Amino acid sequence: MSRESEQMHADFAAGICPYGTVDYPTELAPCYPWALQAKPMISRAAAAVGEPVTVLMGDNRARKLAQARWAVMLGLRHAGWSTSRIGRALRRDHTTVMSGLERGKALMAHDRDFQRLYAAVAG
Repeated sequence: MSRESEQMHADFAAGICPYGTVDYPTELAPCYPWALQAKPMISRAAAAVGEPVTVLMGDNRARKLAQARWAVMLGLRHAGWSTSRIGRALRRDHTTVMSGLERGKALMAHDRDFQRLYAAVAG
């Protein structure tokens, strides 16, 4: 990792964002202005599963949370976002996003509950 990258990661961990303050939970604040476009979708997903945004964005792998994240991933992908950008917005690796997209697409084909969740998340 370059010194510049190390400094950026250190700044981010310290809550310093090169783009200024963002209206997002402090512990999840993205340093990418475009990531704020995902906030409404993430908020709707959290509300749909009855959990706070911090829990949805955390490491919990409970099925309802994973499916809510998959619905967000699908919604952002349909909006034209790359897997890397989706990953940065959701604090996930792009390969996790790729897997989530595949699993979400499979559920969209036959799972009515997931279809309703996606409809609520995508707005």
